[in-house]
Amino acid sequence: MRPTLTTLRTVGSGAPRGVGPAGLQEPTRSLLRHRLIDLERRLVDMAETITTRLCDRAAITASAALRPDAVVLGEVRAALARFETGRYGHCVECGAPIEPARLIERPHAGRCEDCEHEHHAGRAACS
Repeated sequence: MRPTLTTLRTVGSGAPRGVGPAGLQEPTRSLLRHRLIDLERRLVDMAETITTRLCDRAAITASAALRPDAVVLGEVRAALARFETGRYGHCVECGAPIEPARLIERPHAGRCEDCEHEHHAGRAACS
């Protein structure tokens, strides 16, 4: 059975269970591992499709679809690495705890909301 974030839903007080500076505990780690396996499998399948249709125009479109999964794959791997170092749940930019609601929505988030906005604003300015 695949883990889900239902184990992390809010309890009577409205506070998310299992969320804090120590991370989201084993259910989220397991969820991230399953997400990593799924993403890797999808990327391999897409790469095989692109290879077989290399001369086809559809391959160009497929390679564009590959980019978002590759980004999420990197984020999931980084989140699992943060679990191993005890830094899961803390922003990689400022070190502050990442908002629990953000971790429930995006367990692979590496930045708090403020730093994420600054990161995207900085990327837009460089473009």
